Amino acid sequence: MEITNENIIFSKPSILYSPGHPKRPVNYNQTKVLDNIIWIWNQIKDSFNADVWYVLNLSPLKRFDKSDLIRSLPHIINRSSVAINPRTHRKGHKTRFYASLEHTDDSCYGDHLHCLLEVPGGLQRHQEQRLNRNLKSMQIFKDSSRSVSIRQLSPSGDFIDICKTLHYHCKQTTEFNDPYAYHKPTNKKKPVLPE
Repeated sequence: MEITNENIIFSKPSILYSPGHPKRPVNYNQTKVLDNIIWIWNQIKDSFNADVWYVLNLSPLKRFDKSDLIRSLPHIINRSSVAINPRTHRKGHKTRFYASLEHTDDSCYGDHLHCLLEVPGGLQRHQEQRLNRNLKSMQIFKDSSRSVSIRQLSPSGDFIDICKTLHYHCKQTTEFNDPYAYHKPTNKKKPVLPE
């Protein structure tokens, strides 16, 4: 499967948000959004298999904000890696994990993360339970009713489903905001997202 600007722009049904779309964020920048969709696709496309990629949505308690989420990301990635394969993690291997930060809006409790997580062989029930437990025990998520949600990236493996999910994770990309900034280090330092 190949995802390009052209097949996103001309997809039927449309993946991109038109000016009147109810979920279109303020300052929606279609060019930057497309760039980010292609960037995240390039991270996961090698031997892509929809059965091993999962979407992990993480929402903290209201008292935590985006800076708390960004500071927690290394711990979130470690806990996810341990939940998926404790033996591999002990040898220093981490699960492939990409987090996109979404800002506060009326439909959620606050800033939250949409993550892509690779689980070789697919997510087993015991791994899902351990992943839930590991993340919900973190202070930032503890007692939050909507803290952790896990689903397959695309059970059908359909191009449109995959692109819609990637677009949703990238939709708040603007001239000054990159939801994937944490994963695009400059000068070997993790960038801090703008306030």
